[in-house]
Amino acid sequence: MIVRVFRAIIKEGKQADFEKFVREVAAPEVWRQQGVVAQYSGKPFGSNSNEFVFVSLWTDLEHLKAYAGEDWEKPVTEPGEEDLLQETFVYNYEVFDSHTR
Repeated sequence: MIVRVFRAIIKEGKQADFEKFVREVAAPEVWRQQGVVAQYSGKPFGSNSNEFVFVSLWTDLEHLKAYAGEDWEKPVTEPGEEDLLQETFVYNYEVFDSHTR
């Protein structure tokens, strides 16, 4: 399995717009993809940060590539999202151990 962590620095004053965009467009689009096991969207907690995070869990690289393309190690953004973003980062991790409750 693969854990994909997308981090985004949001343009000043666009935090509410970005959260709405994730809820209504980005998260549903990722969830429609085959191979997605789970996803989590996070906003700043206890600070005035403009950084948001989107974590998704994929069954394998094949499914991740079907979504992200051959440049799967780069961030994927949806149309209309660019106006909200200042900077983006993506990190991919191979799961070697896991526990759930």
